Parts: sequence; structure tokens; C-alpha cells
Amino acid sequence: MVYILKNENIFLDLCDDQVKMNSTNETLFIYNDTEKKELTLKGCPEQDKEFAFIYTITILIYSIPGIICGLILHHAGLVVARIIGSTLIVGLLALGLTTQDHSNWLYSAMIFIALGACLMRIAAFQFCDLFPKFRSTALTIISGTYAASPGVFLIFQ
Repeated sequence: MVYILKNENIFLDLCDDQVKMNSTNETLFIYNDTEKKELTLKGCPEQDKEFAFIYTITILIYSIPGIICGLILHHAGLVVARIIGSTLIVGLLALGLTTQDHSNWLYSAMIFIALGACLMRIAAFQFCDLFPKFRSTALTIISGTYAASPGVFLIFQ
């Protein structure tokens, strides 16, 4: 995603004028007597720090409110939890509205996407109740769609 955001010149205003003028750099590689053009995007450390900061915030917001998402699911029910999660994933609209002039939309977009994805992930765990005998296996498979580490548990199980 960073490649796409750099290609769209998001947070390019943080870079100095030299980087702004040369935001793309074409390099030429030769493999087996055939030419292959590869586009390398330049950036600056300030731009990379901003992307890393947004990524850190998104990961924290995706991970930490799992307890709150579970409480919403428990007290409000599955339908309400999925409606709230689907509504929060509308943050994709804010991601689409992010331009070079409006780079700060990226913060709200990633926060809403992370909250909605967390709620949808927790709501998907009720699927495991359909398989009482293989509940832990189903839970591992569903968790594996969001992270790779539960796949190891499935192998050892």
C-alpha cells in the first residue's frame, strides 16, 4: 500500500524540494540480453516515518479494542455488531478521498477500517458454534484468515 500511496504523492509535502522534483526515478536493468524497465519510487525519511506512524496507529487500533468489540457482540447481538462493523469499514471511502492535497484523510480512513475489521473479525468467531465437535479447528481456520500464526496451531492439532 505504501507503493501506491507514494505513487499518488501522499505526504510528499513533508519532503524537500529536490525530492518533489524527482519523485520518480527510472532505472534500467538488463537480463539475458533483454531489457526490463523498472520504476523505482523515491521518497524521503519524513514521508516514510509518516507512513510507519499511520501503520502503527492502525495496528494498535485493530488489536486493542477487541474487548470492546466482544462486549458489543455479547450485549447487542450479532446483527448489531455486524452492522456497526460494516458501517465502520466505510472508512474505505475516506481512503478513496485521500489525495496529495488532502493527505490527512488517510488517518481517519485507516482508523475506521481497523475498527470495522476488528469488529467483523470478532463477529466471525460465532461461526465456530456451528461445529461443536470441531469448534477449535474452525476457530483456528477463521483466525488463520487474519494472521498466519494460528495455522501452526492447526498443524499441531
